[in-house]
Amino acid sequence: MQRLRFLPALLAVFLLTGCGSKPYDDAVTLTALADAAANTEEILAAISSQLGNETVTGCCAVPGSRELADALDLNAWMVTDTKPSGDAAVTLRFAEGWLLALYPDGRAAAYDIYAAPDTQGQCFYRLPEDVSAAVSDFLAENGTPRTLGDGAIGAGTFQP
Repeated sequence: MQRLRFLPALLAVFLLTGCGSKPYDDAVTLTALADAAANTEEILAAISSQLGNETVTGCCAVPGSRELADALDLNAWMVTDTKPSGDAAVTLRFAEGWLLALYPDGRAAAYDIYAAPDTQGQCFYRLPEDVSAAVSDFLAENGTPRTLGDGAIGAGTFQP
């Protein structure tokens, strides 16, 4: 019976040390983001009207390229514990379960819904505030317009 008194303390130590120490899944690291931006065959994108540029609002597809990786300015990103709030300004889908959402407040969220159970499948970043606008401009210049229901973009395409 005396051993049971220590059970809550042991459980608390296990949860505090085990849950927060999972490594990030490879898909949500800056190295993987740079590789995906440069080398993914087709990246689907959703651009919000909150950027104030109505000509680029909507959905498009763009091939991965070094120029897109440069627009993301990944060398200036820093991991943060703060989850972005509000609506994303630009959301990129690199693969079926892999998303990168850029927010106008200078934050980003990367998600891999197929992450291994022993890794963290999401990561939040702080980035230069002009990155969302730079990526939006890149998509406007290089993207092929797409529409909801066209076979590539469905209702859940840009949801983690």
